[in-house]
Amino acid sequence: MNEASEFKATALCVVCESYDDSRTFPQLVGAKAQMEEIAGLLEGLGFDVRLVGGGNPDRAAFDREVEEWSEGWRRSGGRKPALILWSGHGVLADDELRLVLSDLKPGDHVGTRKVRIRRQGVSTEELIGYAVSSEADQILVVVDTCYAGDGVGDGVRTVLKHWSEISLPPGRTKWLGSMASCQRNETSDGDGPLLRALAAVLREGPRTDEYLSAWSAHNELVSGVELLAALPTRWEAEGQRPARAAVGDERPAFPNPLARPGTAPALVEHLVLAARGVGHREEGWFFSGRQRVLGEIIAWMEAATPGLFLVTGPAGCGKSAVLGRVATLADPEQRQEAERQGALREGDPDPGVRDARSFAAVHLRGLDATQAAAELAARLGLPEPRNADALRAELRELPTPPVLVLDGLDEVPAEHTQGVIEELVFPLSRMLPVLVGSRERPFRGRLKEGETLPDALVRHIGDSVTTVDLEAEPDTRQDIAEYVRRRCEAAEVDGAGVAEALADRATAQDGGFLFARLVTGFLVARLRELEGLQGTEDLLSGLPDSVEAAFEEDLHSGPRRVRDDGTELPSAARDLLTALAWAAGRGMPAGGVWEAVASALGGQGVVYDEGDLDWVLSAYGRYIVEDGAGTQAVYRLYHREFVSHLRRREGPGRAAAEVVVLRAVVDLLKRQAEAGGWERVDPYVQTWLSRHAAWASVPGPGIDVLRDLVVWDRENALPHLAEALLEVSVALSGNAHHTAAVEFAREATDIYRDLADRDTVCLPDLAGSLNNLANHLAEAGDRQGALEPAHEAVRHYTQLARTNPAAYLPNLAGSLNNLAIRLAETGDRQGALEPAHEAVRIRRQLAHTNPAAYLPNLAMALNNLANHLAETGDEPAAIQAYTDTAAGLAQAHPAATRAIEYERAAFQLGRPEPTRTSGLLGLIRIVNDESADQPGEIALRARQTLRAHAHTSRDCRESLEQTWRQETDTAAPDWLSLSEDTLNLVVEWVNTPTWTDSRTFWSRHADALGDDEAATALAEFALAWPVAEQHQRIRELVLSEGVDSVFPALILRDTLSGWLACENWDDSKRFFQEHSELLLDESAEKALTETDDVTPGIAVHAALLRIARTEDIDTAFQCVQDRGALQRHALRALNDGDAQALAYAAAIEGSVFDDELSSATHHQAALLLAGDPESLDLDALAEAASEADPETRNRLTSELATLATRSSDPQHTAHWFRLVQALTQTRP
Repeated sequence: MNEASEFKATALCVVCESYDDSRTFPQLVGAKAQMEEIAGLLEGLGFDVRLVGGGNPDRAAFDREVEEWSEGWRRSGGRKPALILWSGHGVLADDELRLVLSDLKPGDHVGTRKVRIRRQGVSTEELIGYAVSSEADQILVVVDTCYAGDGVGDGVRTVLKHWSEISLPPGRTKWLGSMASCQRNETSDGDGPLLRALAAVLREGPRTDEYLSAWSAHNELVSGVELLAALPTRWEAEGQRPARAAVGDERPAFPNPLARPGTAPALVEHLVLAARGVGHREEGWFFSGRQRVLGEIIAWMEAATPGLFLVTGPAGCGKSAVLGRVATLADPEQRQEAERQGALREGDPDPGVRDARSFAAVHLRGLDATQAAAELAARLGLPEPRNADALRAELRELPTPPVLVLDGLDEVPAEHTQGVIEELVFPLSRMLPVLVGSRERPFRGRLKEGETLPDALVRHIGDSVTTVDLEAEPDTRQDIAEYVRRRCEAAEVDGAGVAEALADRATAQDGGFLFARLVTGFLVARLRELEGLQGTEDLLSGLPDSVEAAFEEDLHSGPRRVRDDGTELPSAARDLLTALAWAAGRGMPAGGVWEAVASALGGQGVVYDEGDLDWVLSAYGRYIVEDGAGTQAVYRLYHREFVSHLRRREGPGRAAAEVVVLRAVVDLLKRQAEAGGWERVDPYVQTWLSRHAAWASVPGPGIDVLRDLVVWDRENALPHLAEALLEVSVALSGNAHHTAAVEFAREATDIYRDLADRDTVCLPDLAGSLNNLANHLAEAGDRQGALEPAHEAVRHYTQLARTNPAAYLPNLAGSLNNLAIRLAETGDRQGALEPAHEAVRIRRQLAHTNPAAYLPNLAMALNNLANHLAETGDEPAAIQAYTDTAAGLAQAHPAATRAIEYERAAFQLGRPEPTRTSGLLGLIRIVNDESADQPGEIALRARQTLRAHAHTSRDCRESLEQTWRQETDTAAPDWLSLSEDTLNLVVEWVNTPTWTDSRTFWSRHADALGDDEAATALAEFALAWPVAEQHQRIRELVLSEGVDSVFPALILRDTLSGWLACENWDDSKRFFQEHSELLLDESAEKALTETDDVTPGIAVHAALLRIARTEDIDTAFQCVQDRGALQRHALRALNDGDAQALAYAAAIEGSVFDDELSSATHHQAALLLAGDPESLDLDALAEAASEADPETRNRLTSELATLATRSSDPQHTAHWFRLVQALTQTRP
């Protein structure tokens, strides 16, 4: 028996197909193979499977192996679930079922027959007894024999008697379920109908047209009850009825065959659904428009340079749809579905499929920096990081820097927004391409007076920042109109006439895309009702005029919940959706939490159950996203607008809804803890209890509710109270309630100190809370009081870092930096230097081991130290700190050294003279440094910093130009005077999604792009952007040779790439017909085959080009879709002596039809026709012939013999017969 940790469950499988007494017990043909198939399925799901005796066990083998199985699982199974399967004959003896083993010989004598059956047969009580003695807490028994229903009740009675004799410890619950293939008075089909149903469930889950949340792909486990309910859905037998029974307290324990943990690429369901343009479980892929933005994003991704690309705009404008489109097309599975639905159209910007280690998409809703880092790591297949710093260290080791997509930054809790931006978004953007979707709200606190968002981001991150405001996009109206048309087309109604008018109305709304998404559903229904009436005013009249109105109208007029017993629940949809509005993190799970919260919000004694949840997911799934958290499925509302709207709803009796939700969560916690200890409390409740308390506390009594819970169970509840106090203090501080924030922060710190005194595992929490308290005290004006907790935090992190430096050195550096700031605030600028120096020392140490991950933090620590030193009047020491750090990195990490030198020069530039001039000189030297270890990105940043300085004032520009002349003996460079208009124009040209678009853009802006200033801008971007270097060459060629000499080849290359990417021959033919003018030109074949590495796939497409050009497109595609047509083409090539045509036919034969011998033969024949007998490979041809069927060999022999007799060259005739001999010779 292997260690339990290797397995999720155990399975005991007993099958008897053949029997010693074959006259009494006929062979059950296929029974063993059926059980072996199930055993394989179970092993694939993580079961430890014991097939007793290898099949057909006798009584001795059964007794021995079942005893071993039961004792082994009791010893090492850890109370994990057990599945017991029996397939074979069953007989009744005195109306009691006995399961028959292979050596049972009852005989013909009436008296001895019953005795032998009772003694040698196996009772269900005995079988279940072994299962119970294994100490598995969840047991499922499946018996597929005649009269099997007789054992169902006996098994339940056996279990109840056993359980009544034992006392379970806290946290333990037990359940047993049993299913039989027929009733006690029925015989069963001999082909194992119940096990056939079980095999189908293990492969595909239940057969159902309804949504079953328990079987979500995000649920790692299902309960035995769910398995019992699934088996009848796969039942196909007639004339017998399965019987089942269960007893005990079931819980999810058995591996879910539909679970897909970690197998799907790094995609968030929210993004995928947004890309489809419709809600959950609606059919059709209607994403449209945003071509310019998507093209710009994809060009930015292809450049693969570190930086931040921010897609912003108001709620509902389509930010998630844009990010979702990128994520969908980058993921192989989702892309395949998008293509199947026709969602990827000709000319659409396309990022291409991305490797799982090179792309990750995460929705940030409800996450803090550490949780977001863990999500990213999971998507990329990396170990779970302890914090964001650790994630950056892991990312540094990847061979290819991944592109990260972070949607919903504005949905991060307010108290964690700063941490996510400063610990994750900004640092990652300095080392990787990071695509972010967010409203501007999270960044507003970083804007200086009069500063724009792009300028602020450049100041925080550097120059590699791109921002797009979707609200300002000029094509929004057309994009919405196209979306409406596609929705109507998919619904088979004519909405073309009204699409423009609805787009006008949507564009006038905040969140136009979301408005269009909702209202188009009403429009489709109205078009169906009005049939022939097509007047725009009639169609639009009475439609909702806002997102909220549309949502309310849908809830009012939509389906009503009526249970199977006729009970009506009129507010079910609103109650269940409102519960999700209060979901924390990834979402709220079914199976307890969602039901409890919805019941509390509904009031009036209504108690919702899992069936109600499945109903709302089916009826209103367009508003719900299914996601995964840990091992269970969770659910949340599709859009933040719905969350905001439903959160305004009061609870029963006009109580605050957030308080009602918190009390429901606490009540559920108590029920679950009382039934099975805190181990049985839902993971969602344990993770997000403090968040719910915080929501109910600002303002509200949420903290008091947790204090009451501490009274109920101090040991388990106290950490949750401390966590909630910490969250509330941050929220109060964000609302400028600094004094109240201090009170809550102090109480949290006191609790963590008490917990840490009892268990040092809480020491990191204490250190973090002390930093938090110090910050709040400083904000409240008690700067002196802030010093004590800041010092204590440093002491604790110092202790932690000694024992685990890898985990806690980054925290220690951050805490030292915090202490330095607190000291400086009290006026002790000299005292601030020691911790600031130590923070730099630690950051330097970390950067030395992993510069990409820790260089941004080192630069920040250096800047802080330099500022502290400057405030003490010791500017030289400030500069020396940069110099020493750069020197320490020089040998091992020269690129990091250049980055620090840039930071030094930028710091100097911000100081008074004469230091400012030193900064100018430093930046000038950086931009003129052409050494190999000078990163182009640093040179680019230095240029942009100098240009920004020159634009500050006339004096600054004149000083810069003078310094430049003195340093270089040359005039100030042209790039110093580059205008924003030219820079923006060049970026827009470089980011055009296709070469056709690039040519169009050039034609519109030929004068500006042909100007020397554009060349200067391109040269600057080429320092760090390879695609800009490519456009430099294209610009030079266009200016020297003309547009028509340059772009056609580039456009042809794009076209060929698009054609090669077609998934099937029908799509390929349509693509060819749409681009026939380009593809029928001889240059297309030349461009395709001019590479040295012509793969079989390229050769096939080259063949299609040639056949289409010499004959026609239909004939060409018949050759890849009809084997007979290809054979006719090959014969024509042979008769005409066309070597190239025959070689292409050979490529199609091998690559498309897998006819290796025909391909090899015709390839050799083509070589002879081309006059190249030296390249013949007779051995390879003979090898292929030896493995082919005689008919193919005879056909090819006849073809070659005919050519041999026609040959006028005796030398060639000999070669032809050598080929014939290779085809016909016998190989050993």
